[in-house]
Amino acid sequence: MKNVAYPFSVMEKLSAAIQGDDHSLQWLKGNSYPQLADFSEALNGDERAFGNLMKDHHPELAALVDALGGKEDAKKWLLVNGFREYAAMCDAAEENKGAVIWLAKSGYNEWLLIAKAINAKLQRDEKKNPLGFLGRLLPRW
Repeated sequence: MKNVAYPFSVMEKLSAAIQGDDHSLQWLKGNSYPQLADFSEALNGDERAFGNLMKDHHPELAALVDALGGKEDAKKWLLVNGFREYAAMCDAAEENKGAVIWLAKSGYNEWLLIAKAINAKLQRDEKKNPLGFLGRLLPRW
C-alpha cells in the first residue's frame, strides 16, 4: 500500500479543518485533497465522508478514523500495512509522550500538528458530550 506524503502547508489546512475552519475544509476539497476533507468530516461522524474514504481507495485514512475512535484492530491494520506514523499520531493525539517523541525524531512534524488538532477537538468534544470520554467509545451509527 502506498504511503502518501502531504506537504506541510496542506497539513496546516487539515489541522484548521479539523478544528472547524470551514474555509480550510473547502480549500482541501477544491485543491485536489478531497480525501483529507473527507477525513476531517469523518472525524466529526460524517458517515458519507467515511464511506468516501473507502470508495476512493484511502483505507488508511478510514482506519485512522477508526483507530482514533478506539478500535484497536484499526490501529493494528495501520501498523501491519506500513502506516506507523498514522498509528503513532493516534497515540500522540491521546498525549502519549513516547509517540510524540517518535514522531518528532522521525521527522513527522506534520502528523504532530494533526495530533495536536485532534487532541484539541477531542477535548472540546468531551466537554460538550454529557458522557465525557465514554461518548467516544460508543460505536458509530
